[in-house]
Amino acid sequence: MLALAAPGAAGAVFSAGGAGLFALIVGVFRRFNADYRLTVAEAPDGLRLRSGLVETSAETIPRGRIQAIRMIEPLAWRPLGWCRLEVDVAGQKNKGRQDRDQARAARALLPVGSHEQAALLIARVFPEPPGERLPPPARARWKSPLRFRFLSWGANDRYAVTTSGRLRRVTDWVPLAKVQSIRWVQGPAQRRLHLASIHLDTAGRRVDAVVRDRDRAEAARLSNDLRDRCRRARQREDRMPSSSRPLPALPGGAQPRACSAP
Repeated sequence: MLALAAPGAAGAVFSAGGAGLFALIVGVFRRFNADYRLTVAEAPDGLRLRSGLVETSAETIPRGRIQAIRMIEPLAWRPLGWCRLEVDVAGQKNKGRQDRDQARAARALLPVGSHEQAALLIARVFPEPPGERLPPPARARWKSPLRFRFLSWGANDRYAVTTSGRLRRVTDWVPLAKVQSIRWVQGPAQRRLHLASIHLDTAGRRVDAVVRDRDRAEAARLSNDLRDRCRRARQREDRMPSSSRPLPALPGGAQPRACSAP
């Protein structure tokens, strides 16, 4: 009908749609090229990543620059037990297409893989992460009905972990020594339900760990407790330089040097 009534407008609409489709195809190919045959290897100076189909890129990420790790589980992947693992790095600058491709490759530790592979990589980068997760109060379902079943958080003396998401489940691990600020956030719906959220901000650009929809009194205690834990974690970090930290041992004494993503 648009083509009959206004052929010029129809041409503009189809041209815009074609440009959007082309941009989508280019974006998918760039991501495929950046993640193709990704290999993660351990080195004394950090993690060495190498990948690429058309252009091969290689980069070393010092362990001290790793701000957080994010595991993404899309809705279509969960029945297959697949997940994606990404790393958030501080102070990374992009100066062109090649550097942007390297940045994309460096930020993916596992483009797609099993939970066992993801757990192996997380344990190598962040040894002894928190195991126990605490769910939110039941009334948080009224504020976040879609993400309620995913909401949880946990912490120990070194790391904090949060889980959230609506259609895709997202889990973030943040070293407490890297936390730069702790923010208390309470929206209108949260005020009516006596809930609040705690944001853990780091120097990274992509991962913002959020302890969502906790009881207001619990959030107040968490804010003070996390502040003290972050201070103690920074003190331990200052006493032990990143270059002298031993790599964690794997079960059974195995010490793999590299991990290739499928």
